Amino acid sequence: MHDRPRRVLAYVRVSSQAQGDHGTSLDAQQEEIRRFCKASTFPEPVVFVEIESGGEKAERRIEQVKLMASVRAGDLVIATKIDRWSRHALYFLQSSQDIMARGGQSAASG
Repeated sequence: MHDRPRRVLAYVRVSSQAQGDHGTSLDAQQEEIRRFCKASTFPEPVVFVEIESGGEKAERRIEQVKLMASVRAGDLVIATKIDRWSRHALYFLQSSQDIMARGGQSAASG
């Protein structure tokens, strides 16, 4: 990051409730992002939480759609890992371009 973001929009996702219970939980992802923001002296993140399969179409990810609609200049969009945002390279690139076109930046905390 070159500049301190005005806002941090965090996206946390698990593919199923079982993954959330026995894998990388939503709470663990949120905590990792909060630690990253604190260590970087970034604002407290606004967290968007989703339980949706990585193979689903992006438009089914209601919280991700809400996050993308709220991106403004100076925002940082962050997830713990790229695959928490998307497992599809083309969508990842397109959404990253959309974030940048709105004046935001994107990153992974892990």
